[in-house]
Amino acid sequence: MSEFQEVAAGSMKRVYVSVPVMGIVFGGVIYFSRTVQGAIDLLLVTVVAFMISDILSVLFIRGGGGILQIPVFGTKAQPKGYGFIAFFLSIPISALLVNLITGWISAVVVPMLADFVSDIIIGLGLAVLAYVDMNAKFYER
Repeated sequence: MSEFQEVAAGSMKRVYVSVPVMGIVFGGVIYFSRTVQGAIDLLLVTVVAFMISDILSVLFIRGGGGILQIPVFGTKAQPKGYGFIAFFLSIPISALLVNLITGWISAVVVPMLADFVSDIIIGLGLAVLAYVDMNAKFYER
């Protein structure tokens, strides 16, 4: 491995490097997806919907190792039946919120995407959202 490859591999392990790099990459994907009609809408709505629903589901139910918690009720372990109810209720609530947010993105944000700089800014925003999603799902337990 060359010295450059070692430095690059070591840098990507750091969040303050990997998040902006992925934001720029995704911004480039958004920019080049303009050639296909409707691709930007589909791409942004799909990515944002997945991440927001993932983040919202963590607010309703947590668990691991056979222990289920519902954050509204505190950190006490809950029975499986309560966990199912919380999980089931999180689906329509998340769906409604995601529908509102992605509708706003399609109506307001997508028409504002006029150049490469705005695409990069959107890509950076999505990279930050992905980091928040990853942190909530894998580290905030």
